[in-house]
Amino acid sequence: MTLDSGLTSSQEIAAGLQAALPDLVEADSLSLLTAGANSVVVQSKSGYIFRVGRNQRSFETYQKESALLPIVSSAVDIAVPVPDCLVDPTLTIPYGAIGYKKLPGRPLSDAKGCVDRGRIAGQLGEFVHQLHSIPVECLRVIDLPEYRSRPRALASLWEQLAPYLDAHFTPSEIRSLEDWLEDRRRDDQMQDYQPCLIHGDLACWNVLVDDRTSVVSGIVDFEAACIGDPADDLLMQRKLDDAFYDEVVTAYQDKSGQIEPSFGHRVHHLQVLRLVFSLLFHAEAGDYEQVAKSIRKLRKTEIFSPPTPVS
Repeated sequence: MTLDSGLTSSQEIAAGLQAALPDLVEADSLSLLTAGANSVVVQSKSGYIFRVGRNQRSFETYQKESALLPIVSSAVDIAVPVPDCLVDPTLTIPYGAIGYKKLPGRPLSDAKGCVDRGRIAGQLGEFVHQLHSIPVECLRVIDLPEYRSRPRALASLWEQLAPYLDAHFTPSEIRSLEDWLEDRRRDDQMQDYQPCLIHGDLACWNVLVDDRTSVVSGIVDFEAACIGDPADDLLMQRKLDDAFYDEVVTAYQDKSGQIEPSFGHRVHHLQVLRLVFSLLFHAEAGDYEQVAKSIRKLRKTEIFSPPTPVS
């Protein structure tokens, strides 16, 4: 099978990994799990997961995770994938690869009807607190990206996004989007938090659970990890539903002792900002189906449909 990136075939991936990691990868032992924008994910019969890069950003992310995840693993009670190998770019794997033992469990998004959600929420709240409590000073040597709501990041977002807008929005809509981003850039409440290490994509599909015991067995995919707003990891719990989000926030607050007065304001605007970043991500990847989906979601937000003032 040929992968749609045009970089390699699955057979070439297997050959490249076997050449780089002969002790971990046997001939004909790999099965293709998924092919995302940045990585092709394969699994070996011996229980290893390998993410194989599809662009230059991929290998930079693998380097970050290789340095970061051992630190995270030592600071949290729930298992995270600790890389055993980092494969440098080669002719057959031009953007490198990273490998680690597969963690047990299945995504919470698939098991949500089979588990004690309150118990899961309590474990997640504690995990997020432990993650956010890792001293930032321990992470200075790792080149973590700037958080999306920082003023400089918002200015850069607009510069990167602007070339894609004419094809999808009217001039009036483009001005509305530019004005909204400028308002967020000048919004002091959006900067009212203590920066900490965040997962960056802590949605239900990246939370692994044992649905027999309602135990969180692992947290995966730290590709978006950065020093950022703690509200980001909490708002992602709404991907399951609002009730679960409330339970996780309560558990987190019980551990951390406080949540800033600006928390609700930040959560509200970060949800919209995520949609804007999603639009840019899919536009750059040329995924027009996902671009259309992002636009449909954005059109329902305050950017284009401001709330009616309460009289």
